[in-house]
Amino acid sequence: MDNHEHEILQNLISESGSYRSLFEYHPDAIYVMDKKGNYIYTNPGVEKISGYTIDTLEHVDRSKIFGAERIEMRSPYLAEVLQGKSVQFQTHIYHRQGHLIDLDVTYTPIVIDEEIVGIYGIAKDITARNDVEQKLVEAERMYRLISENADDLITCSDADGMITYISPSVEKILGFLPSELMQTLSTDLIYAEDILQLEPPFQSRKAVQIRCVCKNKTYKWIELTVKAIKDENGVTVQYMGIGRDITARKESEEQLRKSEERLALAQSIAGFGCWDWNLDTQELVCSDKFLEILGVESPSAKLLYRHFLTMVHHEDRDKVRYAFRQSVAQEHVNIECRLVDQHHQIKTVHIQGTLVADDNDGTRQIVGTIQDITESRLMEDLIRESERQYRMLSNNTLDLISSHTADEELSFIYTSASVKKLIGYEGEELIGKSAFSFYHPEDYQAVRDYIKWITEMPEHSKSKTVHYRFQHKAGHYVWLESTATYTPSQIEGIAGTVIAVSRDVTDRKLAEQRLHESEQRYKSLVEYNPSGVYSFDLQGRLFNLNPVAEIQSGYDRTRLKNTYFAELIHPDLREEALNRFNRAKMGMPQNYETVLVHHTGHQIEVNITNVPIIVSGEITGVFGIATDITESKKYVEQIKKISDEYNLILSSVSEGIYGVDADGNGIFLNAAASSMLGVTKEEFIGSPVRDLLMHTRSDGEPYAATHHPVELTMQDSISRRVTEDVFFRRDGSSFFASYQTNALRDREKIVGVVVVFSDRTNEKAIIEAKESAERAAYAKSQFISMMSHEIRTPMNGIVGMAELMLDLDLNEEQASYIHIIRQSGNELMQIINDIMDVHRLENGNVELEEELFDLRELIDDVYQWFLPTAQSKYLVFDKHIEQEVPKLARGDMPRIKQVLVNIIGNAIKFTEKGNIHLSAGVSYLSQDQGMMLNFQITDTGIGIPADKLSELFHSFSQVHPVMNRRYGGTGLGLFICKNLIELMNGTIGVNSQEHQGSTFYFSIPLQLA
Repeated sequence: MDNHEHEILQNLISESGSYRSLFEYHPDAIYVMDKKGNYIYTNPGVEKISGYTIDTLEHVDRSKIFGAERIEMRSPYLAEVLQGKSVQFQTHIYHRQGHLIDLDVTYTPIVIDEEIVGIYGIAKDITARNDVEQKLVEAERMYRLISENADDLITCSDADGMITYISPSVEKILGFLPSELMQTLSTDLIYAEDILQLEPPFQSRKAVQIRCVCKNKTYKWIELTVKAIKDENGVTVQYMGIGRDITARKESEEQLRKSEERLALAQSIAGFGCWDWNLDTQELVCSDKFLEILGVESPSAKLLYRHFLTMVHHEDRDKVRYAFRQSVAQEHVNIECRLVDQHHQIKTVHIQGTLVADDNDGTRQIVGTIQDITESRLMEDLIRESERQYRMLSNNTLDLISSHTADEELSFIYTSASVKKLIGYEGEELIGKSAFSFYHPEDYQAVRDYIKWITEMPEHSKSKTVHYRFQHKAGHYVWLESTATYTPSQIEGIAGTVIAVSRDVTDRKLAEQRLHESEQRYKSLVEYNPSGVYSFDLQGRLFNLNPVAEIQSGYDRTRLKNTYFAELIHPDLREEALNRFNRAKMGMPQNYETVLVHHTGHQIEVNITNVPIIVSGEITGVFGIATDITESKKYVEQIKKISDEYNLILSSVSEGIYGVDADGNGIFLNAAASSMLGVTKEEFIGSPVRDLLMHTRSDGEPYAATHHPVELTMQDSISRRVTEDVFFRRDGSSFFASYQTNALRDREKIVGVVVVFSDRTNEKAIIEAKESAERAAYAKSQFISMMSHEIRTPMNGIVGMAELMLDLDLNEEQASYIHIIRQSGNELMQIINDIMDVHRLENGNVELEEELFDLRELIDDVYQWFLPTAQSKYLVFDKHIEQEVPKLARGDMPRIKQVLVNIIGNAIKFTEKGNIHLSAGVSYLSQDQGMMLNFQITDTGIGIPADKLSELFHSFSQVHPVMNRRYGGTGLGLFICKNLIELMNGTIGVNSQEHQGSTFYFSIPLQLA
């Protein structure tokens, strides 16, 4: 490779622009090679999959990666890609640690000015996927085996009788392919004289015998059971039928019509299990089908009644016993129950029979049938679940659903509730009006062509959409995307109906136009990416995806376009996904794990990388890269857990830590443990711990082997805390220690125990001093609380009486005295409150509350509160809030307000003339870290001497006694402010010059809303 091509590749890598983030954060291995296959650049995914960095790849022997026998494996693919083709192949390599990894590799040529200068490579780890695919192949084989060998005929039709599904067995029974009968009226297959049996009202689940027309114009007898599926209003929306070919049985019945009644009855129910219960002998004579349902393999067709009862499910046994007892008097039995066969499988069956008496010998028998209806009940449950999902979808869709006359006017017949939100009209305003009167003139022909297409080819209507502009009620045009179906009228001379589902794609149209150039440039990277790549606009609607994304979701590209991304996410994880999406919109790449819901309903665990789409320096959307980690997640989580535990245990801590495996041998020992026990790491690892380390109870008594805390934790995994034991060093000396045992687990199995201990030899005196201090602090706390209550009660009486006296008819001098009493009382109450705040702060009894509040409103409230006071002193009081300060934040709003009120109140109190300025701003702002809120209060007051600044935030600190007699105050306000701010993890400070003024500033970290 010449230097010119090498320089071109380096420039291409460095100038990737907005797509550099796609390379860096892509979970798969992406690399750039020269034309000889040498590696020029790799993303972090290469090291993640292979263990090699770009530096180690340059020097490692290729046989270590590909194996000696496959070292030239890449050559034909490199040759093919240098001819301008993209190639994809599967291979395997050896990880740097030695294990084998299956890869799906894509090579794409890098073309600059029509010259191939290098090769893009994308490699995806498919080791786990290959295992899953093997299992899927086996599952698919079993599914085909079952579906292709079903004997009964299963059909589903809509409320009008139009067939919507028919099982493959129809070809065996009637000669038709299933596709030939779709969207055909079910009555077209039935003889006219037999249709009356199916006209409502009919008994749901009652079997009827009808003749069905075969493809060769003959007919077959079908025994059909029909189930009417109804909505919550009792309206039939679907019919489900299960039919069985009884042609042979009908022919036998015709031939044996004049035979004995019992034989005729048995033949009439062919295909069911038959039974004959002799009431005198209690014997059941059973047909082969009866025995098959019971799961009994017996050469004898006879069974005692009591033996049959043992096979009835224990919850249904009394019901069956009662029904058969009543059948003697009522001369018939009809019951549904559950049976448990010899393989312990539960089957639901329908049993019915009739009492038959023999006049000659006087014997009485009940002759009847048994039918396995397990599948029928399961199908009913599936249909109910399908109905529930359909109702949920129709009630919550944001799309516009409308119906129109299928004529030149395309007049509105019906609109869904979303019409107003989408195009501004009430539904009543559109009914009866032509849709063309609202379309943009340039889109008339596109709509007419689409309507013509769906009316001529209705079976393909769902595979095509139409885009057009619809005039909003406000006057502007909205781009809509519609999918429509055509239903012809059954009445001659009346137009059919067009049902359309429409959605607003205005934003998507704009986004598609802006991203067209970018999509063209990187199309090959997206289309051949082994991960699912989704492109969303800023509203989260999908406008592009690659083939892998279609496979992951189970939907085709047309169905997914303009879909809101959260619809693909498991409902429980949508809020987290939305937060991640919003951060990516702000320019912060995101990587997280979530669960996609496949079209079939099964869940896929994926790793999502969200990176912003940047065009011309502006964020226009978000890329979503989804890698299926369903199989590998457990393995990765296990490795991460082990790694985290190992790093945590061996981190530098002052406590001693050592680990013991299940056999009692040492597995790790940190530096502190080695120093305290006098044992080196080499001596400890692999040696029996009980031989190296000995410790006893605090009284010197050794532990029994079965009662040792480490052994107990090894047995039951319960953590144990021992406050005082004696540990012996290797040299024989000892020390008091407290320790805790914790079980080490691997996949819920206990594999060892971790012991964390500390030397407590010198702690006893400290503990006694601490307990003494705590008793003194408690006494102080009780005294302050009592005095606060005792002072507060009479003061409330004094202030209250002063308030009442002010309402009396007083002269000016008396009123002045009362005002002084009230003001002094309020000031004393404030002092008491400040003292209690200081007491609570010193004892750590102040708890912060986190709530969502309006930050800008808080600042404005404080400003408006002090503005009249400032104006009364002829001071200029203004504020400035930076534009970056958000409206909403999370934090302790009352405490922030208390700090602002205290500092601004001081500023006004100590300023006789000039101005006071309040400003608020942020030093950083992000969804992950929240923000740092900065306040600054500047005044032109008396200022603070430089030698007094260090005392300013101490409790009961006063800058100058004479000054405080003039202005008042206890010196507690700033001490309270400082402690509250530090409690909120913030900082506070002051800059001041005497006689010139002061600037107080403080910063508080807050979370964003």
